[in-house]
Amino acid sequence: MSIPTNEEIYQIQQLSRVKNTDKCTAKWLRVVDRFNHEANIIKKIDQYDTHTELEGFLCKFITWLKKQNGENYKAESVYNCYASLARYLKEESVIKPCKIWDQYSFPLAIKTLDGKMKQLQLQGLGETSQADSLTRQEIQQILDHL
Repeated sequence: MSIPTNEEIYQIQQLSRVKNTDKCTAKWLRVVDRFNHEANIIKKIDQYDTHTELEGFLCKFITWLKKQNGENYKAESVYNCYASLARYLKEESVIKPCKIWDQYSFPLAIKTLDGKMKQLQLQGLGETSQADSLTRQEIQQILDHL
């Protein structure tokens, strides 16, 4: 039995990657690139080398975050964006370890994320309750249709 090479180990590890997760991360990185272009920022998100500098960037990005047509994302999408960036930075950032979910390392970024999500919910862009019951009128319409 031979000892596995680093390449063999890497290939095994890559099999655990989920393609849709990679696609989602790539989508949000394109949004980061659009923000960088609009803000005239040259540095890539994985090149920030201090927590303070990265946190400042994240706060600006989260506050700015919007669709290409200028409309706001839903709160859940903003959360998914942050989660995708966290996954990406965990592997690619020059900051090691880079854990942007850590409330002690990135308290302002997390507060900004929380505030942005609450703002979007107040604007009606939060999650809708899937468990809301039907009104009497809706039930009657369904029964009348049968």
